[in-house]
Amino acid sequence: MKRKLIDIDDLVCRYKAGESEKELAEHFNIARSGIRQRLLRRGVKPRNRSEAMFVRMARTPKEERSRLAKAAHDAVRGRSQTFKHRCKTASTKEHLGMNIGRNEIQLAIWLTEHGFRCIPQKAVGPYNLDIAITEPAIAVEIFGGHWHTTGNHARLFRKRTDYLLNGGWTVIIIWISKGHPLGLGAIEYIVSLAQKLRRGESVRREEHMILGDGKPTTIGKYKLNGLPIIPDPQPRDNVTGRFTNRSGQ
Repeated sequence: MKRKLIDIDDLVCRYKAGESEKELAEHFNIARSGIRQRLLRRGVKPRNRSEAMFVRMARTPKEERSRLAKAAHDAVRGRSQTFKHRCKTASTKEHLGMNIGRNEIQLAIWLTEHGFRCIPQKAVGPYNLDIAITEPAIAVEIFGGHWHTTGNHARLFRKRTDYLLNGGWTVIIIWISKGHPLGLGAIEYIVSLAQKLRRGESVRREEHMILGDGKPTTIGKYKLNGLPIIPDPQPRDNVTGRFTNRSGQ
């Protein structure tokens, strides 16, 4: 096949838009090394494996990501899995880039822009982290719904989190919702914590829970840790002295 005339500006734009070196090499009918050389000459830093994974998943339709995840879940549903098998499954999920959501992609992009090396769905033993920062070792988990505080998710939380803490990971849980969407405040919190860890400062050896805007929160803390929920004091009516419900009705 005859080689196509390569427009370097077009090549750079297509690469920055998400096309891989392999895709560009096939399109222009040249060796992949030729694509990389041209990018380097233009001062374009090639994406590492983790960055390439995020770009690939960002370009993968949500339906396809869901299909991949469903196929993996169907393959093991109902089976009793050994620790070794669960570790292997976690590694496969990392390799295939499964279960990467829109918020994880956005957060990883912001963290990468701040100089962090991020790995999506990083396998740590039998578990997969939403986003792993490699230095310092920070496990970032994004909780997008209160279902995290119920059923198996709540029961496994303490075991999973203790496993990560004992392995030297600092765990940050970001609760997001319509009222508290993922924002740059979360990045500021992570950057500040990373700086403290790099300086060797002592930080509390437990999970850090923040909202999408970076403010600390205790959402789900009692349920996730298997503790009884202690309700706030019941308000009283100033006139009758009777207890009222929180809606004031």
